[in-house]
Amino acid sequence: TEGECEGEGEGEGGPAEGESLATSPALRALELWLESALPAGRVRVPTLEGAASFRVTGWRTGKAHRFNSGELARVVGGCLHDRYGCAPRMRGYDVHVRADCVGETLALSTQLHEEALSRRHKAAYLNKVTIKANVAYAMLREAGLPADGSGAVLDPFCGSGTILLEALDAGLASTAYGADANANACKGTLANAEAAGFEGRVHCSRADVAAALFTVPKGTLVDAVVSNPPWGVQTGKGSDLKTMYRALLKTAWQLLRPGGRLVVLVLRGFLFLVGDAR
Repeated sequence: TEGECEGEGEGEGGPAEGESLATSPALRALELWLESALPAGRVRVPTLEGAASFRVTGWRTGKAHRFNSGELARVVGGCLHDRYGCAPRMRGYDVHVRADCVGETLALSTQLHEEALSRRHKAAYLNKVTIKANVAYAMLREAGLPADGSGAVLDPFCGSGTILLEALDAGLASTAYGADANANACKGTLANAEAAGFEGRVHCSRADVAAALFTVPKGTLVDAVVSNPPWGVQTGKGSDLKTMYRALLKTAWQLLRPGGRLVVLVLRGFLFLVGDAR
């Protein structure tokens, strides 16, 4: 199961002494462990030392849990209140603590940005399915672009242009080329580029992946092809992933300069095996 919601330590003063906020045996076990680990220094949240107020956002994913994200946040918030004496607040807080539960592992951290980094681009246009900016950044870091930021990147399935904008915004490339079979996506990509101050540095054309090479000026090669190709219902009726991936590989082979990289986020990576991609 996977779910996300937000919660805080219970009340201005936290739970009454001896009162548990746990709603399941697993949460109670976590609560008891934190009640011993926090005072002993085995778990520390340094940003709460001396802070007047805080909030906790809980998130969970992985195996089925018998509690929701809000319940997780309340239990962690209660323990942190008891340890550091900070007042829990939903708004106007000094410190934002994340309690991320992945399977049987809990990670406590401080969120340094008011809004999640995945939403850092204020888009004028959003595609129905858009890759998150932080995922795009991770893909671009794997692309081996020139360290001086002078490179060029191509996304032949650009959607709303998240990968292209991230490449420019992070200083990982100086020029970005995009293509998409959807005319609205191309217009939206250019609108997003203008809104972000990258007008003239993002070039986008309506084209499918096989014709994406015509987006790039004749004789120009790119340093990386980075893309999140569509899959499932996004590909439309009668589409074939294997054929689409083969066209993507051909486009990358034609446009990548020697030593360039292809970085893709795909549903079925085994289709990229040499035997299947020929």
